[in-house]
Amino acid sequence: MSKEQIEKLFEPKRQSPVAIFMFLYTFVRRFFGALWPLIAIFFIGNRDKTSIVDTSIGIMVLVASTGTLVMSVLSYFRYYYFMEGDSFNIHKGVLNKKKINLPFERIQNINFEQKIIHQIFNVVSLEIDTAGSAKSEIKIEALPKAEAEAIRDYILEKKKSLTPLEIENTEGEFKEEEKVPDQLLLSLNIFDLIKVGVSQNHIRTAFIIMGLGFSFIGQIEDALNFDLIELTIKNLKSIGGGLILALTLFIVFLIISFLVTLFRTVLKNFNLKFYKSKEGYKLTSGLFTRQEVALRKEKVQIITWSDNPIRRFFKIFTLQIKQAASGVGKRRGQSVEVPGCYKNQVDEVLYSCFDDLSKVEFKAHQIDYAYVKRMFIYIGIIPTIILGLIYALTFNLKWIILTIIFPFVAFGLLSVYYKKYRLNLSDQYIKITKGIFGVTNIVLPFYKIQSVELVQTIYQRKKGIANVNIYTAGGSLSIPYLNLEKAQSLRNYILFTVESSDKKWM
Repeated sequence: MSKEQIEKLFEPKRQSPVAIFMFLYTFVRRFFGALWPLIAIFFIGNRDKTSIVDTSIGIMVLVASTGTLVMSVLSYFRYYYFMEGDSFNIHKGVLNKKKINLPFERIQNINFEQKIIHQIFNVVSLEIDTAGSAKSEIKIEALPKAEAEAIRDYILEKKKSLTPLEIENTEGEFKEEEKVPDQLLLSLNIFDLIKVGVSQNHIRTAFIIMGLGFSFIGQIEDALNFDLIELTIKNLKSIGGGLILALTLFIVFLIISFLVTLFRTVLKNFNLKFYKSKEGYKLTSGLFTRQEVALRKEKVQIITWSDNPIRRFFKIFTLQIKQAASGVGKRRGQSVEVPGCYKNQVDEVLYSCFDDLSKVEFKAHQIDYAYVKRMFIYIGIIPTIILGLIYALTFNLKWIILTIIFPFVAFGLLSVYYKKYRLNLSDQYIKITKGIFGVTNIVLPFYKIQSVELVQTIYQRKKGIANVNIYTAGGSLSIPYLNLEKAQSLRNYILFTVESSDKKWM
């Protein structure tokens, strides 16, 4: 970065004019998103049945949305951003003027996003996350991509060099360093994404679509004055009865949900690439909305990879990287998910984040069998009693069948979970393996742990077992029903390791 480029960062300037198009796009999307049922009824329904209340609501939403659009456009001309000393500054506001001064040392993450309009004009939306904030502190809707990258590079370089003694003395000096090209650790092609889409939870999507569909149908029925569901049931019953009706509807919604999930997966993760950069890691993905999320290596806390029966058939995993983040609520960039990774790609990321993990030897430990006995009461016996009571009241054969089968199914699932659960310990890392239909693996270095506690219920005290709860800046883990002596030894070792380690946890 040249001295002239750096000097331009300190000059107050407006966003790209593309921001005005973004305001218009947001207005249109929100307006039609709120009023599409009324608009559909107006064009295809009985206009005489459209109530005065509906019309009034539509007018009020139109007036409010238009006012918001006008204020957004005016705010564009009153919005300036620039560097000043060791801070990033925003001046904005039409009626109420506001000045934001954001010191570099508070900045945690700088991410980019590109919707389809951004990509057409080669601009990005820049988001800056800070410590102590539950959402992005600053979001600039449209910046030239080169300028956004210059802002990010400058802030990150300055942030690395700042110390408490230097913060007061620096005057925007910038030592240019040789730019190191990013190393590509993994990428997903279209065939990988199809595998990911096929392995998603389509039944959950089907129920969401059914809920939205029935809501829409109810509104259209009121406008057109007929019962679409009754008409459909009558026609399908003539084909072969209620069973065929239920099976037909289920298959239809499952096919629709499969196509919707596959389409969303491809759009969201299109051309996904995960890089190792000078500052840490960088993930880019998306077709219509292109995102670029940065992670700092020292902030990575927990790495998880998991599969399910379909993913296991394709030999792929879902990789999740959790990094430290402060503030309340779920923050964007705190967790990065990479679907459809192969085992060698998982290892590439894992050993890159945790350099010494490849040399570590783990010793496996199992949770106490009391876990199966206790949980069987909650998810086996109690539901069985409820099913038995329903049968006693209805004398319906299906309830007695469920009453007989359910406890065996519950016990079988709990037994599988117990057999798969492994607590793997080394002198530096903790690794948990668990699951029922799939397998989830979790890796966490001891020195990343912030606190640990033992929790015992009355039942656990009698049995001499305890739950171990582990807390980090990137999330928490719970190890259930561990032998009390082993749990105490684990807690003491974690506390000793954390206190004696000179490694930075973030």
